[in-house]
Amino acid sequence: MNLQDEKKLLLLCARPRTTDKERKELIHHLVKTKPDWEKVADLAASQGTAPLLYFNLKDIKGYAPVPGDVMDKLKSAYLGNAARNMYLYSKLQKVVRALDEHGVDVMVLKGAALAGTVYPDIGLRTMADIDLLVKHEHLDRVRDIMSGLDYEAQTEAGPEEWYRKKHFHLPVYLHKEKSTAIEIHWHITQDPEGIDIGKWWERAGKAELHGVRALIPSPEDMVFHLCLHLHQESTIEKAALRGLCDIAGTLRYYEKEIDWTLFCEEVSRCNIARQVYAVLFLVKKHLHGDDLSLPRLKPEMGDGKFTALLEQLMLGPETVSYGPFLRFLTARTFWKKAHILFTALFPSREEMSGRYGASPCSLKTHYHYLSRPVELFAKYR
Repeated sequence: MNLQDEKKLLLLCARPRTTDKERKELIHHLVKTKPDWEKVADLAASQGTAPLLYFNLKDIKGYAPVPGDVMDKLKSAYLGNAARNMYLYSKLQKVVRALDEHGVDVMVLKGAALAGTVYPDIGLRTMADIDLLVKHEHLDRVRDIMSGLDYEAQTEAGPEEWYRKKHFHLPVYLHKEKSTAIEIHWHITQDPEGIDIGKWWERAGKAELHGVRALIPSPEDMVFHLCLHLHQESTIEKAALRGLCDIAGTLRYYEKEIDWTLFCEEVSRCNIARQVYAVLFLVKKHLHGDDLSLPRLKPEMGDGKFTALLEQLMLGPETVSYGPFLRFLTARTFWKKAHILFTALFPSREEMSGRYGASPCSLKTHYHYLSRPVELFAKYR
């Protein structure tokens, strides 16, 4: 597909560790094209890559035309994110220490794990919250510990009991005084078929995350999780570009450590080869994947039509909600497809309450159940 100049520029800058070859390509692109810089800055902000864009542009501004006001805006985003991340890691340290003191094993996931390993600078990876994985048998203990640290469960979308039955993480915990959000997971997905989370604990390793000593997933599990999360993300506004960058950066950072035999076995056992390989093919195509060691990634592993669809949804010019649609396409049975379609059309009363700001049992919520199919049809026709 033909990418907009602005989106291509973001992809060229969506690399936490750039090579001389990549910098030359970036300079050539900037000299050859005339991107709409306001659009570039706004798109980078919405995709969570503004700090990374600044990081990769600051060293080449003498070789290519980058407006000063745009650089100032991006620099401000970078410095603000660096300050926020330093604060988040200070809060993470207290939580990890408290959990450890009470005998609770904890694994740091996604952004907080990546910003402390894959990304070479604390200000490059944006984080909305902190994601932690604990064992299911420790959930009650974790709830009490979080309460003791002045975190409150945000139950507007549903009570904790609902989350335990219908989800794979507890309600978001928000600090009473500070804007620190922490999500406590006991699994990584609502559809855990074939995923042995116990093996994740066996394969996890210790890492130093900006002063926080904690467990993080193995390289194979980290790539697996990032691919799964990106595919299941509900909307391109939730940083599809950043997700691709995460994967490319992780592949490069752990290039000599990833056990591709183990990775492919896990993907095959979980029956998500089409989704995972589609994401990896996009990384290979758009983020210099040819320079990465992907020895087991062969064309016959993928689904060309599905990959093209995913590319259009993630990198096309329109902002679209694609998570439920892709889950519907990749469901393997009629009943699973029907379940996905039904729950997308008619979420639980707790979810409807959160979306429309009405009590779960109110007449207003019942009205929205009737009007929702019409609203969705009008939005996506």
